Order: sequence, then C-alpha cells, then structure tokens
Amino acid sequence: MKVWIDFSQGVHKSHPEAEELLRRDVENAADFFERQGAETETQKRFKSIISG
Repeated sequence: MKVWIDFSQGVHKSHPEAEELLRRDVENAADFFERQGAETETQKRFKSIISG
C-alpha cells in the first residue's frame, strides 16, 4: 500500500500560529492512519517534535 501525505501550507517557525498549524497537520495525519487501523501516539510525538 502506498500513502501520500500532503502538507501544502508552510509558515516560518516564528509565525504566531506555526505551532497550532503543525499540531493540526500532525493530528490530521494521525487521524488518517487511525482510520486505517494503525495505532498512533499523536500527543507524545507532537511534544517530541516541538521540544526537539
């Protein structure tokens, strides 16, 4: 199975809504995979991405 993920918008990390936009993208991707039967750790992964 092939899966394509499109994150079409992009903003600089200093943008006031950058973290919220990234969080939404991560959640949308996780929701897709959960609907396919995969288990995800969205909040844990998101915090890891943000904290570096």
